[in-house]
Amino acid sequence: MPTTPVASFGTSYSGSNPHGPDENIRIDDFIQSIKLVGRIIHRLAEVKAKEPRSLSSDKEKSTAPLPHK
Repeated sequence: MPTTPVASFGTSYSGSNPHGPDENIRIDDFIQSIKLVGRIIHRLAEVKAKEPRSLSSDKEKSTAPLPHK
């Protein structure tokens, strides 16, 4: 059993025929999904940055913030 909670999500629309031989997604939906994953990773990094730092985490480098549009 993992010690970290796990969640998953995917990209789809009503006509995507999930798990069929002609399964597909629309390009706009795919781009929105990429942006969503980026925002989630960014938010997780923000939460991690607000936690008290331990001695071992002082050696870790932070990443640059994502641009907001």
